[in-house]
Amino acid sequence: IFHFRFWMYGEWFDVVIDDLLPFHSDGRLVFCRNKKDKNECWAPLLEKAYAKVCGSYEAMEGGFTTDALIDMTGGIEEAFELNGVTTPDFKDQVKRVLWQAYLRKSMLGCSITADPNVTEARLSNGLVKGHAYSITRVADVTSNNASITLVRCLNPWGNETEWNGACSQLWSTISAEEQHELSVRAQDGEFWMSYDDFFKNFHQLHICHRGPASLGTTEGDAETCSWSNLFRDDKLTWKEEAFHGEWRPGVSAGGSGQTGKEKYWTNPQYLVKVNYTDDGDEQNLCTMIIALMQKETRLRRIQGKEGEDYVQFRVFKRQYIEVTCLLRLKITYSIHLG
Repeated sequence: IFHFRFWMYGEWFDVVIDDLLPFHSDGRLVFCRNKKDKNECWAPLLEKAYAKVCGSYEAMEGGFTTDALIDMTGGIEEAFELNGVTTPDFKDQVKRVLWQAYLRKSMLGCSITADPNVTEARLSNGLVKGHAYSITRVADVTSNNASITLVRCLNPWGNETEWNGACSQLWSTISAEEQHELSVRAQDGEFWMSYDDFFKNFHQLHICHRGPASLGTTEGDAETCSWSNLFRDDKLTWKEEAFHGEWRPGVSAGGSGQTGKEKYWTNPQYLVKVNYTDDGDEQNLCTMIIALMQKETRLRRIQGKEGEDYVQFRVFKRQYIEVTCLLRLKITYSIHLG
């Protein structure tokens, strides 16, 4: 038997499976497999364990990249829609976030909105709609005496289905040294594109920040966690506070404030004090990520129902601090990965 651990709603759960895997009659694995090494089985075993979490193999046919990354790492999701009404400021903001996430070893992905009537339609530029790409690197290079940002993406198919856009023309303007340092193998699914082309052609940017839950450490036991000490430099980069709450009619369901404003204050409230700034931030600002997660959404999806209800959070600035209630919370710290 094999044991796998998945993160669900703030806790790690052990999932046990056997080694019976679905095969075709000709001996090929039905789903995930290594085309070069037929004896490599960790991926289909992981896939089977995750299918057990999701309810079936069929339930994993589609979905969001960050959902799987969160389940497997305990990280925190951040997502950006790139194909809406955008401004130069928003484009620059996304680039800063992309760079910051890459430098912090966050896991990055991107995708193009799919046609609901076509599965993974291939575009003339080589990209595939409704397909999950990984972002494996971000780099600045010099082109025609100007600095430009490049993004390296990976198609998990690992074949010749790659971006065939303007990067080939851009490549000739980059020095031979930088070309050698950035070089990728042909037809392996990995390719470079300029940030401008990335922003123009992809519709979603998915980020999974590997916070304290993904490292399995707290401030107290970080020194004794041998795996984490491989990367430790005694610098904490994330502090996480996890709350389990609910909207209960008549108690804590105060609505959106559009109607019945007199009850809005009954919504769950959490006081946040930011006491640190990001290293190197010229404006002395601190990165804070707020994420809402709804429980038991998989079962509803499997049953063909809408998975999530509409929820939101709002941030207000307090003029003074007065704690009126005690909240149950779980605080963990992450170590710096560098």
